[in-house]
Amino acid sequence: MLFIGAVIAAIIGIVVFSGCIGEPQKEQKSAIAKKETKTYTDDLNRTVEIPKNPERIVITTTTGVEILFAINAGDKIIGRPSSTTYPPEALKIDDIGNPGSLNLERILEKNPDLIIIPIYAENHITQAEQLKSYNLTVLALNYPNTIDTILNHIKDLGKVVGKENEANDLTKNITFRINKITMLTNELNESQKPGVYKEWIYQGSRGYTGGRTSFHNDMFAIAGGKNIFSDVEKTSFEANFEEVIIRNPKVIIITADLDKFKPDELKDVIKSRPGWNNIDAVKNNWICIVESHITFANPRLIYGIEEYAKCIHPELFENEK
Repeated sequence: MLFIGAVIAAIIGIVVFSGCIGEPQKEQKSAIAKKETKTYTDDLNRTVEIPKNPERIVITTTTGVEILFAINAGDKIIGRPSSTTYPPEALKIDDIGNPGSLNLERILEKNPDLIIIPIYAENHITQAEQLKSYNLTVLALNYPNTIDTILNHIKDLGKVVGKENEANDLTKNITFRINKITMLTNELNESQKPGVYKEWIYQGSRGYTGGRTSFHNDMFAIAGGKNIFSDVEKTSFEANFEEVIIRNPKVIIITADLDKFKPDELKDVIKSRPGWNNIDAVKNNWICIVESHITFANPRLIYGIEEYAKCIHPELFENEK
């Protein structure tokens, strides 16, 4: 998950650029010079002159790649992160590494007219400045961590790449579908909102959950549940198994790449943990398996919210079966 990339990048604390580049090439000609431009204030509070209609974009997050394809701007991307998996056609685009380990030599060869880089670790700020020193046009945007910031991120990218109408249509559709769920879950009283434990298993048999600053907190609220770790001031962390037992969730949601894991095997992992047989969710077999890729910070997140809601309150969606 993207949160893990952020954590690893923060721990490493350095910027690694593969390829031998040497000193910044100040004479590097930017494609922007030949195009009509506009100004945009990025999340480092810099006023950046960018192409009015960028055509050669390097974007360094999978979230950004998915958004640009969703707003019909995928054909503008000439460089994407190594971790890209969706949409399938994005895999045909050149790989330029991941945030924290970008292949600068390849980026320079591509001669982009715009680079969009995320800011969710201190070294990414340094990285943005390094890219700028090569006379590249760099826009630094905060990585979204709530439902609202995800929607705003879609709109911001729409403005940047000249697809504002498409971005607005996408966010309206997502908002409409969220509202359909909240029309049902807002009628619930607090006693009808069960405690939920969510774990993302990405390898082996252990994974990560989210605290108050995770957008999964928002997802549970929309879906009519309560995050059992909403009091923890963290975005992503590995939960203590004993603490999960003490907090006794009524519902357990496991997210994973279902091309790699089988749902029944994931349920067996949960049921086999020492002491977890005493958890209400395990006792009542209230364990749901959800594809992890629809629970990340991307436009497909709405499908994840819908799956969460159907898991937590199946009785509200019986007519949809």
